[in-house]
Amino acid sequence: MRLRTAFSSVIIGALVAGGLAVGAPTVVQAAPGLPACPAGYRATDVQCNQYSNPGPLGGISVIGDSVLLGSSDNFSNPGLPNMLAGAGWGPVNFLAGKGYTTGRNLGAGRPTTAAYWINRWRAEGWDPSVVLVNLGNNDNAFCPANVACMKQTIDYLLNVIGAQVEVWWPLLTTVDYTRAAAWNSALRLAEQERPNLHVWDWPTALATANPPIVMDGYAIHPASGPQYVRRSRMMTDDVTTVFGPSRRVGPNATPPAAAGGPSDYLPVPVSRITTGLHIDPGSTATLDLSSLAPADATAVALTLESRNPVGPGYLTTYPCGGTRPMTSNLNFVAGQRRGAQALATLTAAKTVCIFSYDATDVDIDVQGWFVASAASRFDPTVPTRLLDTRETGRNPVDVITVPAGATAVALSLVGLDAAQAGSLTVWSCDQPRPDLAQIYFGPGEIIAGAAYVLASAQGTVCVGTSTAADIVVDMTGTFSAAGRLRYTPSVVQRMVDTREGLGGWSGRVDPGQSIDLQPAPAGAEAVSGTLTMVQPTISGWLRATPCGQSQLSSSVNAPAGAILANSLTVGLSADQRLCIETYRGAHVLFDVSGWWAP
Repeated sequence: MRLRTAFSSVIIGALVAGGLAVGAPTVVQAAPGLPACPAGYRATDVQCNQYSNPGPLGGISVIGDSVLLGSSDNFSNPGLPNMLAGAGWGPVNFLAGKGYTTGRNLGAGRPTTAAYWINRWRAEGWDPSVVLVNLGNNDNAFCPANVACMKQTIDYLLNVIGAQVEVWWPLLTTVDYTRAAAWNSALRLAEQERPNLHVWDWPTALATANPPIVMDGYAIHPASGPQYVRRSRMMTDDVTTVFGPSRRVGPNATPPAAAGGPSDYLPVPVSRITTGLHIDPGSTATLDLSSLAPADATAVALTLESRNPVGPGYLTTYPCGGTRPMTSNLNFVAGQRRGAQALATLTAAKTVCIFSYDATDVDIDVQGWFVASAASRFDPTVPTRLLDTRETGRNPVDVITVPAGATAVALSLVGLDAAQAGSLTVWSCDQPRPDLAQIYFGPGEIIAGAAYVLASAQGTVCVGTSTAADIVVDMTGTFSAAGRLRYTPSVVQRMVDTREGLGGWSGRVDPGQSIDLQPAPAGAEAVSGTLTMVQPTISGWLRATPCGQSQLSSSVNAPAGAILANSLTVGLSADQRLCIETYRGAHVLFDVSGWWAP
């Protein structure tokens, strides 16, 4: 009871202080591997708690004002830093002080500002990849109900922290609704602009808590240490869910049923199906391929291109007459030109349907057909790098020799380091260069694509870009008359979605982490589908390989905050497992379109 009474006086004092600085601290010795803590305050003014042991989730900094003060180890039992360490974070560096601000309004040189400590910690060698910020009630006093001013204050600290660090920041509660609402609006605006910022909806968490969390009369601070424990548990759970690794939460998804019989692959010279096909938002277009498809065709390998999309959206291919799957083959944003491979199952009438989430024009080429009669069969390979112009130098066109006997190759392609927007195209060297590219990229973007490419009579494929850019080409398999594996098209099905726990994994896949799935039935030796990287905090890539065979390749590349998909044909481990790892934290989707078996 004495602790609760003392703490009540602290939080009321914090309100009276009105955000004014309360003096400069001295510095005490740091815990091993951590920066120094401030000293010289009464314990009721500043708390610095540190846990030096490394944790599997990595280091984290926590900084805040009087709202956070009650979450310290000395005011709560257990405190927030203790909970974070227990959840797997470490080292943990916790600092909270009465009257602390971001630094924009009182100057970053004051040791009562987050900017001061972020800069100081970095100078001392402490620069973790995650920072938890709990500030706002003192800063918003300088910008009464002014969203633009508050946004500048938030941006100021985020710029100090930097775009390479992930930031967790809660919304405010207070009886001064106008001021809190303006601050919360500014935080949400910052979140829309910055992929590295996650905003926690504390007002909703408070309103829905059962039993209710008791707050002080200003609706700013929990009323006691035990109430703070409950808030700290919510904070720990959310930051760990958002920035912690994906977790096993259930079994793998069951592989889908076959949508047709086993087929060989018939590569053909690239041919155009349609140019400028306009699809309205939420609408579906039907492609009639009966005049082009072989009589025994079961599926088709396509190149899709979106042009002039009205807004963010995606394209989905599926057999007409069937239920449209909640999957995607290609993702785009407004005005953005993108390309992607799609393996589409045909109906008996040789039709394919294409759904578009938003209005866009679509160009489509054929790469090859899957047929019931004898043609080429597939042999997966460990992803093998065939070209990297960062090492060999750039050329207008690069000629790549493919394995002897190959009629076509399955390639993963990356275009990068371009000074201006451009495209990457790969084709058989004895055929005309196609108009439609496999990859479209913006300045500085790193974008991946895929294609099945017909080999020339000389056993070569050509690759080039429309503007000066680097090219990376990896081979994931070959097609040949002597190949072993036939393709079975499936009902398109999502096998993993880490946003929802679908497929047994929940939570963002963290850097260096690998998740596994079994996307095909027993006997399959390779799988085809679409791998999607969802809103990486920082530009990065996904890699999908047979479990136990990780290689230096990438399957999908996406800029920070983007959602990008890439077609994938890759071998499986002996127990039909596919492993997906990431260079940057991101959510992962995988949609299977078929598998390869003897």
